[in-house]
Amino acid sequence: RGSGLPSGSLRQGVKSTVFLDSCTIAYSYSDGAFIAGGSSSDTSGRNAVIQHCVFHNNQNAGVEVRGNSRDSVLIQQNTIVENENGVVVWGSGVAPVIYRNRTSGNRSNGVLIQGTANSPFVVNNLIYANRLDGFSHNGGGVNDFRIINNHIYGNGRDGIRLRGTSNSNQYPQLSNNIISENMGFGVNEIAANTSSVPRNNDF
Repeated sequence: RGSGLPSGSLRQGVKSTVFLDSCTIAYSYSDGAFIAGGSSSDTSGRNAVIQHCVFHNNQNAGVEVRGNSRDSVLIQQNTIVENENGVVVWGSGVAPVIYRNRTSGNRSNGVLIQGTANSPFVVNNLIYANRLDGFSHNGGGVNDFRIINNHIYGNGRDGIRLRGTSNSNQYPQLSNNIISENMGFGVNEIAANTSSVPRNNDF
């Protein structure tokens, strides 16, 4: 637990499981929370949980997860505002669950997934007023990609941007989202080999 860390942040390697609850991390010169994975054979850092925290005004991401060693990373019920990006996930094998967060006012994207990821599940989030996209995925194949029951509105570019999705066996599932008043497209698919499967979204 921590509060008001003006020049520091949580930077956690793979050697211990992370459970971060009810904290405030702000004004870091880097990310608010940075969790790095290691080799796929090292299981000691799996199943990280970040919940009930506030991340604001950090120079990089509010929460960033990298690596290929985790079964899952649960990021839930956090307020993530006015960082460079809200939530960033990098690396193959990372299985993020991003649930019931408020991510707004970030200088780039609300949620950004870079490259490949395993079963990213983005559900019941409030994602609004970010300078670029509400949700953005850049490059690589993604298995079992689900964006469900989110309210994504008022972002400076697209509500959802899917760029370079290359896994021909998987189709992003977009269901029951409210996507409105974004400056660009509600859903923008760029250079993708597959198309999303939208169901019951309100644009």
